[in-house]
Amino acid sequence: MVSTEALQVLAGIPPIDIYLKHIKKLHNIKMGQSEVSIHGLSIQPNSINIRKPFIHSWNKTTLNWTLFSDNLQGTLIYTDGSKMNNQVGGAFVVLEQDRGTCFQKYRISNSATVFMAELVAIDKAIDFVILHAISPANIISDSRSVLLALANPNNLDPSIIRIKNKVKNYNGQVRLFWIKAHAGHMGNERADELAKETTNSPTIDITIDINLQYIKKLIKKEITAEWQDRWSNSNKGREVFALLPQINEKSPRVLAPELFALGIDQRRCMVEALGHTCTWRGCCRNKVILFRTPSGRT
Repeated sequence: MVSTEALQVLAGIPPIDIYLKHIKKLHNIKMGQSEVSIHGLSIQPNSINIRKPFIHSWNKTTLNWTLFSDNLQGTLIYTDGSKMNNQVGGAFVVLEQDRGTCFQKYRISNSATVFMAELVAIDKAIDFVILHAISPANIISDSRSVLLALANPNNLDPSIIRIKNKVKNYNGQVRLFWIKAHAGHMGNERADELAKETTNSPTIDITIDINLQYIKKLIKKEITAEWQDRWSNSNKGREVFALLPQINEKSPRVLAPELFALGIDQRRCMVEALGHTCTWRGCCRNKVILFRTPSGRT
C-alpha cells in the first residue's frame, strides 16, 4: 500500500491539517480578529492595510516604457534592487555629461522583496529628478516586472500609484526604459554593484510596510517546516523518503525537481516502492504516477 504521506510529498501537496492550521492565521490577519505570530513575527490586529484604494476609471494612469537605446538624449539614471542573505538594498546611478556621475543607495527593511527594492530605486530616482528639475530624464531599469506594473492602469498598489502621481504632476519629462541586465552597460552594472553593496549596511534607511505577499511567504515557510518535521520523523513511506528526504518548498503541487536527476532505474525503483511493478514505458504512462523530465519525455 502507498502511504498518504509519501503521495503528499510526491505531489507537493501539504497535509490538510497542517495547511489549514497555518492558513487560518492568514484569515485572522485579514479579519483583524487577534494578534498572530508567524515565523517569529508578531502581527497586531488591523496593523496591515489589505484594502486597495478605489480609483475611478477616468483617473487611472499608466507609465509607458520602451527598450533602451544608446542614443538617448538627456540625463541617464540607472536603477536596481537586490536581496542577498535576506537583506535588501536599492540604488540608482546618474550619468550626466555636464555634471559627472553621482549615485544614491538605500538599505531597505528585510521584509521587502526584490520587486519592492526595484520599485524603491525608481521612486527615489524620480525624487532626485524632481528635486534637481532634470528634463528630459531617462530612468533605466532591468526589472521588466516593475515596468509592467507601472504600465498597468489597473494596478492599485499604493507604491505604484505614488510613482505615477509624481510623474504626472512633474512639469518636466520623465521616460522609462528597460535594459537587459548584465549586458555590459556601465550604469546598469554600477547600480547593480551599489544595490548589492548596500545590503550589507547595518542601518536600515527605508522601512517597507509588511504586506500580505510577505505574510504568505512566511506562512509557506511555516507549513514547509512543520511538514518537513513530520516527514522526517514518520515511520511511513521510508522507501520514498530514501530518495526524497527534503520537502520541496519552491514547487508546490508539482513533482519535486530532484526526481529529474534520478536515473531510469532509480525512478523505476520509486514506482515499484509505491506498490506496483513498473515496466517504465508501458506501466508508468498509464498509472497515477507519471514522471516527466525537463524535456517533456517520459
